Amino acid sequence: MSQESKERALPPHLARAIAQLKESYGPLPVLSTENMQAYEETMRWFVVSLNPQDCFETALVKDIIDGTWEAARYGRHKAMSIHRRHCDRLESQARQRKAAAQRTAEFKKRIAETKAEPPTEPEEAIDHLVEDIDAMLLEPATELDHNRALETGIEYVGKLDKLQMMAIARRNNALEQFQQYRETCGYRVHHDTDEVIYRKPNHLTDHLGRSIEVMATPEQAAFLDEFENAKTPPDSPSGGSR
Repeated sequence: MSQESKERALPPHLARAIAQLKESYGPLPVLSTENMQAYEETMRWFVVSLNPQDCFETALVKDIIDGTWEAARYGRHKAMSIHRRHCDRLESQARQRKAAAQRTAEFKKRIAETKAEPPTEPEEAIDHLVEDIDAMLLEPATELDHNRALETGIEYVGKLDKLQMMAIARRNNALEQFQQYRETCGYRVHHDTDEVIYRKPNHLTDHLGRSIEVMATPEQAAFLDEFENAKTPPDSPSGGSR
């Protein structure tokens, strides 16, 4: 099922929330090397799970999604930095070996020229060395190799770790605000909205007998309906005159 089909299958208010997240907050925080579909799927998961009811809750969901996405990014780059330093070490060793082989070949060539001997074939030796270097670069890393790489890049990994913790803290803070808003302000807003939607006229009289119209809450309206249905009709036998 495509992303558009999944969004069409959502309830209308959730589809509107996803559209708002995509259109109202600028470009999505997805790098060119990252998967846009994965971000949109993450967005959909959070929207369905948190079920935002208004624009403020939707804005908090955006902070929750982005904090989660950035924390995952820093986690990937911590592992990537260790792998990169190991590759850099292998490439540095390969350059050193190649340079040493070239110097050795040139030295042998000069010695052969001074002795009037037939020159050796340094090109073949270098070609053989290139094959060895390629094999070395393709060899899988060991735990010791990664340990060396972590040792040399521990400061950078520590900075990434702090950035990841900051992203998680922002995510958790937004999630806490979301919960507090829903339990307090959001409940009152939705409760007041329900009163406006379901309000029912309640005709009363003041102390002078004048009619007063007030708006009843859903609970009051249900009570009034029950009270009115329980009243004895005026034309019933019990209500007639003797």
